[in-house]
Amino acid sequence: MSTTPVRQRTIDTLRLGHYCERTIATYIDWLIRLGDHYHRSPAELDNEQVQAFLLHLIEERRLAWSTVNQAFAACRFLYEKVLHRPRAELRVPARRRVTHRACTYSKEQIAALLAAAQRRCRSYLLTFFDGVAVNRVSRTIGNRADES
Repeated sequence: MSTTPVRQRTIDTLRLGHYCERTIATYIDWLIRLGDHYHRSPAELDNEQVQAFLLHLIEERRLAWSTVNQAFAACRFLYEKVLHRPRAELRVPARRRVTHRACTYSKEQIAALLAAAQRRCRSYLLTFFDGVAVNRVSRTIGNRADES
């Protein structure tokens, strides 16, 4: 495949900026995809078309945020560093924050689990279920075992 002048300028600018070869390959790949999407050179596209491409990646292709962020960085590099256009008004929606909620167990569930575990496994389970409630439950189970 022949290298277009814009592509060669992009590669040269990336190399002068000491970007690693993998980053260069990734940026060029995204710029090729952008051009293929519109069947035109990325240099001929305006901000609205680039923004529509990024939204296409998010909404229709359902790509991960980090993947779309690569495409965004490649486009921004082309338009700002290579073509010297004013800072593009491109936006990628912020990454959704995934909240990990702690799973809580009732005292009865912990007691049943500890009662089912053999003595050797009990110490392993206690490392997973640490906390005041676990200590109370384990003391209660230990006291019951001592009484019988």
